[in-house]
Amino acid sequence: MGRIHRQPTSARTESPPLQRRGAIRRGALFGAGMLLGLTVGPALGLVSPEPAGPPRVGRANAPAIAAAASQIVVPAAEAPAEAEAPPVGDLFAQWLRDVEAARLDALARTISSAGLELVAGGVIDRLEGETLERLVIGATDFEHEDLAEIENLPAFTRELTRIAMDGTVRDAEAPDDRVRPIDFAEEVTWDHRAAFAQSQFGADVPRIYAVFESDGLGADRTLAKWTRVADGEILLFARHRIRPAADSSYVYLDAPPAGWRSGEYRVDFYRADESLAWLASGTHRITR
Repeated sequence: MGRIHRQPTSARTESPPLQRRGAIRRGALFGAGMLLGLTVGPALGLVSPEPAGPPRVGRANAPAIAAAASQIVVPAAEAPAEAEAPPVGDLFAQWLRDVEAARLDALARTISSAGLELVAGGVIDRLEGETLERLVIGATDFEHEDLAEIENLPAFTRELTRIAMDGTVRDAEAPDDRVRPIDFAEEVTWDHRAAFAQSQFGADVPRIYAVFESDGLGADRTLAKWTRVADGEILLFARHRIRPAADSSYVYLDAPPAGWRSGEYRVDFYRADESLAWLASGTHRITR
């Protein structure tokens, strides 16, 4: 129950350090990547009706966008006066390639979180329901059947984007008294509780469980987010099922092949329905 295996991640390149948080990696750019898809995809009609492969985390389809952009025809009245100037379509395609290759990190470092949310909200509100649904499905593990139950999809998408950006491109929000604490452990008991709760783990521990009290929630599925605090990389952003009547529930994350990187990690649980209510939060540390 509630078990989520960590999906293998591709090799990442280092980014220049942030003044406030350190390097932001591609895995932490869910919010910025979703914003890029919301802004560019609908404008060029490049939303795939049937996304293939595993859920993506904020990555723009640069080859498809560039191919479509190269087909842009500029009317004669708007063509550049200089005969040697490259076509506008080629310039736009190159710009999009640059964004995908190098500027996504710069976007997350230079645009404030408030600015991202304002732009994302303005774009989301102008999208058709079916287009917005496809974008959410492509960026998360929500499916059509789940989104069909949501009455206000734009509001839901704005809140989902805010959750993804929390602790990635901006400082994480501190939980209040209504948010339940999380226990971390290397093993769980038969009734899904932490066998021995601890806040620190060695870098060679094979698996870490995040356990929270789920009694009285009345939910059968939650959204779990596991983040490395130092650079905001999202290690897990997925839903998992829980028993509505269970007193305790958990998810676990397996260590990367090279072992855990030292530092502080944070886990948050949200209700996986239209409310996206914040249920539990906690941090643990990896030490060498």
